[in-house]
Amino acid sequence: MAGLIAVVAAAAVWRPVRLGAALLAGAIAAMAAQAIRRSSAQRGRVAGAVRDLAGAGGPGRLTISSGLTASFWIYCVFVVALMASCAWMLLTPAPAAPEPSRPQAPHPHQPPLAAEAPNARTPLT
Repeated sequence: MAGLIAVVAAAAVWRPVRLGAALLAGAIAAMAAQAIRRSSAQRGRVAGAVRDLAGAGGPGRLTISSGLTASFWIYCVFVVALMASCAWMLLTPAPAAPEPSRPQAPHPHQPPLAAEAPNARTPLT
């Protein structure tokens, strides 16, 4: 789990954002595969030893549920939230590159400064 959190954190700070989204999509694929595997395995039968234990009956009856746990559903919500984050990262427009600053040329009809004018006299003080 710590590795998945590290991948999600790296994807969040990766620039350009689209490459971070690709990294996040890879993590989502692995996590979704685990969720699908767990939910499809749950459709199977209860193991023989557990079935024998469940049929034992008696004063301290043991109840066994073969349903999915709350932690599985929290995991699924986490995967869906990551999918939404990945979609948001993919749909965010790339920021425009700033234009390089150019020195402004003097206006052609602007008179030159006194220091630049030919034969300019310096004022007497």
